[in-house]
Amino acid sequence: IDPAIVLDRLGRVFHTDQLTLKKYPCCFCCHAGIEGALALAEANDLRGADVTAITATVPPFSERLVGKPFDAATATQVAAQFSLPYALACALERRRFTLDDIEPAAFRDDNIAALAERVRVIADDGNTNRFEPVRLVIETHAGASLETVVTGLPGTPGQPLSEDELRAKVRDCYARGARPVSTADADGLWDRVMALDSLADVGAIMDPQSNA
Repeated sequence: IDPAIVLDRLGRVFHTDQLTLKKYPCCFCCHAGIEGALALAEANDLRGADVTAITATVPPFSERLVGKPFDAATATQVAAQFSLPYALACALERRRFTLDDIEPAAFRDDNIAALAERVRVIADDGNTNRFEPVRLVIETHAGASLETVVTGLPGTPGQPLSEDELRAKVRDCYARGARPVSTADADGLWDRVMALDSLADVGAIMDPQSNA
């Protein structure tokens, strides 16, 4: 091995900056749609009862993975995570897509199931990307036709999550483990990891008594 390859730009280039951290606990093919649905719901004060139809035009790759109709009666957790109709219904009705929304009680909710049935997913054969752009059109009982096109994906290097969003994700995940971690301990671990370059002993990362 040529040491120069290993040492090239050492300490100046950090490839972890190019990682994607998913904002939502579902297939990445759903994320642009969720972002668009949340934006339209919040901008227009929409709830599921306001909506008559939703059309999502997506890349063929996404349509194959997440475009099938959602059957709440037979759905599993994985099916909910790989369903754009379900994801859009959650975003519009609950204004979120969280770990709570992939629990059986959540994806078998009758109101969500009825809203998911009003979603039509169309493949844009001219779109050679995998995840975006996604075009959403939402029709309402009031006669409005609301539209948005989403091209960015949250959590990617070009659109990274904020520190608050990342910290909230850490807290939520740790709270759901077999041995749940308190918010205070999760925040302590976060602080130690963020101060990794200043720790005298890397073992301190796992020591809740250690100060970062």
